[in-house]
Amino acid sequence: MYYYLLSSLPYLTESPDLLPGIEEFTALCREQMPPADFALLSSARLEHYEHLSEGQGILKKWALLEMALRNEIARERSRTTGFSYEPYVAEGASWYKDRILQAVQNASPLAAEEALLSIRFELLCGLESGRYFTLDNVIIYYLKLQLLHRMSNMNKARGEESFSTAYQSIQAPLINGDDLSVGE
Repeated sequence: MYYYLLSSLPYLTESPDLLPGIEEFTALCREQMPPADFALLSSARLEHYEHLSEGQGILKKWALLEMALRNEIARERSRTTGFSYEPYVAEGASWYKDRILQAVQNASPLAAEEALLSIRFELLCGLESGRYFTLDNVIIYYLKLQLLHRMSNMNKARGEESFSTAYQSIQAPLINGDDLSVGE
């Protein structure tokens, strides 16, 4: 049980006033958790979740929910693009269809991504229900923290700066007349 660890952390909401750093959180966990629990916590990542569906417990539940969410996103996007979604979809439950449809039909990619992150946050809150001070709660907190950091990194100025940097790196060789041919 992780009474002290969890009670010492700020409560996470979708728009937190105080957001602990991921490195700060993992350092605190490393100090207070047995190595086996910390290793399990460390495997809880928003990206590269697929291997978790073979496991057990809360990580498996999260991976299956994430897979189902991505399936629904693929289905909805295939309707607007005309591409078949079947090669990209694994078996899974369908839920949140209306909210996913609203998100993927949003004209703004930023608003669409924020809506999908909000759905993920709600799913994690649902997984947390009925659990108190357990390893599952620490894992869910870590996943929520990753989501919130991802949300906080999304803003117009950063996006424009990132786009400009990428665009300039592509455009520079063309302007400079560099040879762009690929091997012979």
